[in-house]
Amino acid sequence: DVLSFAKEDQNSMLKLLAGIMLLGNIDFEPVDPDDEPVQYRVSTPDILSKACGLMGLDSAALEHAFVFREMAQPGGAAPIDIPRDAKQAAGQRDAMAKSIYGQIFLWLIVEVNKTLYHGDGNSHIGLLDIFGFEVFDLNSFEQLCINFANEKLQFFFNMIIFKEEMDLYKSEEVPYESIKFKDNSECISLIEGKTHSVLAMLDEEAHVPQGSDAKWVNKLHSKFSEGSMKSDYYDRNRRQPAYFVIHHFAKSVTYSSDNFMEKNKDELGEQIMRQMFESKEQLLKTVFKDLKPKD
Repeated sequence: DVLSFAKEDQNSMLKLLAGIMLLGNIDFEPVDPDDEPVQYRVSTPDILSKACGLMGLDSAALEHAFVFREMAQPGGAAPIDIPRDAKQAAGQRDAMAKSIYGQIFLWLIVEVNKTLYHGDGNSHIGLLDIFGFEVFDLNSFEQLCINFANEKLQFFFNMIIFKEEMDLYKSEEVPYESIKFKDNSECISLIEGKTHSVLAMLDEEAHVPQGSDAKWVNKLHSKFSEGSMKSDYYDRNRRQPAYFVIHHFAKSVTYSSDNFMEKNKDELGEQIMRQMFESKEQLLKTVFKDLKPKD
């Protein structure tokens, strides 16, 4: 109310957020385990129905979009449905939830600016959301992204608080005691370097024929645990070849490479995007309108 949001928009936003939370509880199961290839379906149809009801979506169409992808055919022929496995279906579910949440956030910023800003000039408010460092029993792509953000923040802190301050004292001939701090720039390069890094090689693997999580992590082992590019910030677990270790500034973390490639894609299929554009919930259509292809 304070920021002049209409009651209808407030209610719609809460409904969409509730729908996002329900999406995370949707699971998948084989229709018939003996089929080849195995086709999957939603094993929690009641949750799917509730989520779709909140977001104004067709539950049958959304289930189909989760478990099949469309492959276009030449000459304008009808597209072919290609079954997704359970991990791929879950990836589409998660990408949908993140996409809706992200679009709502962007819409909120625009609407808040309309209320708060009245005038000319370059006025803005900067917000820094500091992530907590994450170490779980099982660490995956999400933890790597969060811990990488922490590495970058630590690097920024080192540069501003230590290096730049000492350089300033030196230039102004102010007496100071040199402070030794651990430079984590090599760890950052290991993760985000332009060509030879964890993330660069993950992107590259996505474009390699028959690329896989297993092949990707084996390349990391070969590159960073031995040879000329061996890194002090990388280790492998020889008993568990699908795992790799990164020695972060806060703590060493063991990551499972399983499903890294699918999570890195994070792309919504066209069928799910069409669901957004055709939603009966007006706010959902509004926040996705800029993503709709031009006719």
